[in-house]
Amino acid sequence: MQAKNYFAIITPEVKALPFYVTSIGITQNETEIIRKNGMEDYQLLYCAGGEGRVLISGKEKATGKGTGFFLPPKTRHHYFATKQPWKTHWLTFNGSGVQQVLNTGTCTFKITNMQLLDNLFFEILSLPRDNSWTEKSTVMLYSLLINFKKYISVDNSLSIHEKRLRLAPVIDYISENYGSVIELEGLSSLIGVTPAHLCRLFKESYSIRIFDYITRLRLQKAKELLLSKNKKSIAEIGKATGYSSPSYFCSLFKKYENITPESFKKMYMQSGN
Repeated sequence: MQAKNYFAIITPEVKALPFYVTSIGITQNETEIIRKNGMEDYQLLYCAGGEGRVLISGKEKATGKGTGFFLPPKTRHHYFATKQPWKTHWLTFNGSGVQQVLNTGTCTFKITNMQLLDNLFFEILSLPRDNSWTEKSTVMLYSLLINFKKYISVDNSLSIHEKRLRLAPVIDYISENYGSVIELEGLSSLIGVTPAHLCRLFKESYSIRIFDYITRLRLQKAKELLLSKNKKSIAEIGKATGYSSPSYFCSLFKKYENITPESFKKMYMQSGN
């Protein structure tokens, strides 16, 4: 078996990082691996050629090019080749921030953007093995995990990227019409789904409810207007961002920002921004 790999030196200082790579490599001809107690780190493995099967928690899944599996620490697993050469790319990592970013358990997946994931993987693998390796690989690992989450399909569902592409007309409409009344029925008709389906799709894509997103966008625009040179009144700014009632606008602003619009304006004006 030929392999190109690297195993990092993990010090207490490294373990204190929110993300860090413990090992990375390519196995040109994977055979059979059985780990009854799993590994101490998170494990990501995907197939770059050939075919294999993986047995996790009593369930067996086939893995061909562009598919793979993700395992949390100490997850029992067994995988083996069914069509040689079975070429795999693998990465193990850890850190206190991993679970928060991925918020997913054991899964098998299909990669919807293989080139991007490969590029990020090889950026880490090709780093010089010097004193800067940990620092650089940590930054690259974070980018890889963010994109991994975005470009994988689990259980034949759409990837987050694909869902966001479908929602693009909705996002565009909200961005152009945040100052007007926005109704759920009108938004759902833009992509030909029911209001309930739109709400579910939006939450799955952005981890936020659609009207909460609209509120946050309106408040972002309000903050820009508060610091602009147009010298609009608080009531005018509220109306421009979709709120006809000045008192409601002020109470909503304070609820989300923990400060009134007027205090926000004074705070930033006094700081010279």
